[in-house]
Amino acid sequence: MHNPPALLEKLCTFNIDKANITAPGDDTRTLCAILELPDNEMTEKIPTLKPDTFKKLLMADIDHFQLDKPHFNDFYFHDLSKDTYKLKLPLPPHRKTVNDFILITSGSITKSAGIDTYEVTKNTIFILPVGQITTTTSISDNLKGDYCHFSNSFIAERK
Repeated sequence: MHNPPALLEKLCTFNIDKANITAPGDDTRTLCAILELPDNEMTEKIPTLKPDTFKKLLMADIDHFQLDKPHFNDFYFHDLSKDTYKLKLPLPPHRKTVNDFILITSGSITKSAGIDTYEVTKNTIFILPVGQITTTTSISDNLKGDYCHFSNSFIAERK
Protein backbone atom coordinates (compact mmCIF):
# COMPACT_ATOMS: atom_id res chain seq x y z
CA MET A 1 0.00 0.00 0.00
CA HIS A 2 1.28 3.49 -0.88
CA ASN A 3 1.92 6.16 1.72
CA PRO A 4 -0.44 8.99 0.51
CA PRO A 5 1.83 11.93 1.53
CA ALA A 6 4.86 10.26 -0.08
CA LEU A 7 2.85 9.50 -3.21
CA LEU A 8 1.60 13.10 -3.42
CA GLU A 9 5.16 14.37 -2.94
CA LYS A 10 6.33 12.12 -5.78
CA LEU A 11 3.53 13.33 -8.07
CA CYS A 12 4.17 17.00 -7.29
CA THR A 13 7.97 16.91 -7.56
CA PHE A 14 9.43 17.09 -11.04
CA ASN A 15 12.54 18.20 -12.85
CA ILE A 16 11.80 21.91 -12.98
CA ASP A 17 14.62 22.91 -15.28
CA LYS A 18 12.73 20.96 -17.93
CA ALA A 19 9.26 22.27 -16.96
CA ASN A 20 7.88 25.05 -19.09
CA ILE A 21 5.71 27.80 -17.67
CA THR A 22 3.44 29.58 -20.14
CA ALA A 23 2.98 33.28 -19.42
CA PRO A 24 0.53 35.72 -21.03
CA GLY A 25 1.35 36.37 -24.67
CA ASP A 26 2.64 32.80 -25.20
CA ASP A 27 5.90 33.59 -23.41
CA THR A 28 7.16 30.12 -22.54
CA ARG A 29 10.08 29.99 -20.13
CA THR A 30 11.61 27.51 -17.74
CA LEU A 31 11.23 28.08 -14.02
CA CYS A 32 14.97 28.72 -13.76
CA ALA A 33 14.68 31.44 -16.40
CA ILE A 34 11.77 33.07 -14.56
CA LEU A 35 13.72 33.02 -11.29
CA GLU A 36 16.89 34.10 -13.14
CA LEU A 37 18.88 31.11 -11.87
CA PRO A 38 21.30 28.88 -13.77
CA ASP A 39 19.54 25.88 -15.31
CA ASN A 40 21.36 23.48 -12.99
CA GLU A 41 20.49 25.44 -9.81
CA MET A 42 17.19 23.61 -9.22
CA THR A 43 16.91 20.28 -10.95
CA GLU A 44 15.29 18.01 -8.38
CA LYS A 45 12.55 19.86 -6.53
CA ILE A 46 10.19 22.77 -6.62
CA PRO A 47 11.90 25.56 -4.63
CA THR A 48 10.93 26.43 -1.07
CA LEU A 49 11.07 30.19 -0.65
CA LYS A 50 11.29 32.36 2.45
CA PRO A 51 9.17 35.51 2.17
CA ASP A 52 12.20 37.75 1.61
CA THR A 53 13.45 35.46 -1.20
CA PHE A 54 9.95 35.37 -2.72
CA LYS A 55 9.93 39.18 -2.54
CA LYS A 56 13.27 39.47 -4.39
CA LEU A 57 12.41 36.96 -7.10
CA LEU A 58 8.68 37.25 -7.76
CA MET A 59 7.63 40.81 -6.86
CA ALA A 60 8.04 44.09 -8.72
CA ASP A 61 7.48 47.75 -7.80
CA ILE A 62 8.06 47.05 -4.10
CA ASP A 63 7.22 49.59 -1.39
CA HIS A 64 10.35 49.03 0.72
CA PHE A 65 8.89 50.89 3.70
CA GLN A 66 6.15 48.26 3.95
CA LEU A 67 8.08 45.16 2.87
CA ASP A 68 11.45 45.63 4.59
CA LYS A 69 10.16 45.19 8.14
CA PRO A 70 12.46 43.29 10.56
CA HIS A 71 10.07 40.36 11.09
CA PHE A 72 8.88 40.04 7.48
CA ASN A 73 9.87 36.34 7.33
CA ASP A 74 7.76 35.57 10.42
CA PHE A 75 4.68 37.77 10.07
CA TYR A 76 3.22 40.17 7.50
CA PHE A 77 -0.26 41.66 7.02
CA HIS A 78 -1.28 43.52 3.87
CA ASP A 79 -4.39 45.24 2.50
CA LEU A 80 -4.69 43.83 -1.04
CA SER A 81 -6.22 47.06 -2.38
CA LYS A 82 -2.96 48.95 -1.64
CA ASP A 83 -0.26 49.25 -4.31
CA THR A 84 2.53 47.92 -2.09
CA TYR A 85 3.89 45.58 -4.78
CA LYS A 86 3.04 43.75 -8.00
CA LEU A 87 3.43 40.02 -8.51
CA LYS A 88 5.26 38.76 -11.60
CA LEU A 89 2.39 36.63 -12.91
CA PRO A 90 2.02 33.81 -13.52
CA LEU A 91 4.04 32.69 -10.50
CA PRO A 92 6.00 29.49 -11.09
CA PRO A 93 5.31 26.51 -8.82
CA HIS A 94 6.96 26.99 -5.43
CA ARG A 95 6.62 26.23 -1.75
CA LYS A 96 6.75 28.78 1.07
CA THR A 97 8.15 28.68 4.60
CA VAL A 98 5.07 30.48 5.95
CA ASN A 99 1.32 29.88 6.17
CA ASP A 100 -0.77 32.10 3.88
CA PHE A 101 -4.18 33.47 4.86
CA ILE A 102 -6.07 35.38 2.16
CA LEU A 103 -9.52 36.96 2.62
CA ILE A 104 -11.11 38.26 -0.60
CA THR A 105 -13.84 40.93 -0.23
CA SER A 106 -14.03 41.96 -3.90
CA GLY A 107 -12.62 40.65 -7.17
CA SER A 108 -10.84 37.32 -7.54
CA ILE A 109 -7.50 35.56 -7.57
CA THR A 110 -6.64 32.20 -9.16
CA LYS A 111 -4.37 30.11 -6.94
CA SER A 112 -3.35 26.52 -6.67
CA ALA A 113 -2.74 24.32 -3.66
CA GLY A 114 -1.04 21.07 -4.55
CA ILE A 115 -2.63 19.79 -7.74
CA ASP A 116 -5.93 21.67 -7.27
CA THR A 117 -6.68 25.14 -8.68
CA TYR A 118 -9.08 27.55 -6.99
CA GLU A 119 -10.84 30.70 -8.11
CA VAL A 120 -10.90 32.62 -4.83
CA THR A 121 -13.75 35.16 -4.99
CA LYS A 122 -15.73 37.61 -2.85
CA ASN A 123 -16.27 36.57 0.79
CA THR A 124 -13.88 33.63 0.50
CA ILE A 125 -10.89 32.70 2.66
CA PHE A 126 -7.93 30.81 1.19
CA ILE A 127 -5.49 29.19 3.62
CA LEU A 128 -2.26 27.62 2.43
CA PRO A 129 -0.07 25.73 4.93
CA VAL A 130 3.72 25.79 5.06
CA GLY A 131 5.40 23.64 2.39
CA GLN A 132 2.38 23.26 0.10
CA ILE A 133 3.13 23.60 -3.63
CA THR A 134 1.38 26.69 -4.96
CA THR A 135 1.08 29.06 -7.89
CA THR A 136 -0.88 32.22 -8.62
CA THR A 137 -1.96 32.61 -12.23
CA SER A 138 -4.27 35.64 -12.23
CA ILE A 139 -5.51 38.53 -10.11
CA SER A 140 -8.48 40.70 -11.06
CA ASP A 141 -8.00 44.46 -11.33
CA ASN A 142 -10.65 45.08 -8.65
CA LEU A 143 -9.09 42.78 -6.03
CA LYS A 144 -9.75 43.82 -2.43
CA GLY A 145 -9.22 41.98 0.80
CA ASP A 146 -6.40 41.07 3.13
CA TYR A 147 -3.29 38.91 2.92
CA CYS A 148 -1.39 37.61 5.92
CA HIS A 149 1.52 35.23 6.22
CA PHE A 150 2.92 33.82 9.43
CA SER A 151 5.55 31.25 10.30
CA ASN A 152 4.88 28.28 12.55
CA SER A 153 7.46 29.64 14.99
CA PHE A 154 5.62 32.99 15.13
CA ILE A 155 2.53 31.19 16.44
CA ALA A 156 4.49 28.83 18.72
CA GLU A 157 6.56 31.63 20.33
CA ARG A 158 3.59 33.87 21.19
CA LYS A 159 2.13 33.43 24.67
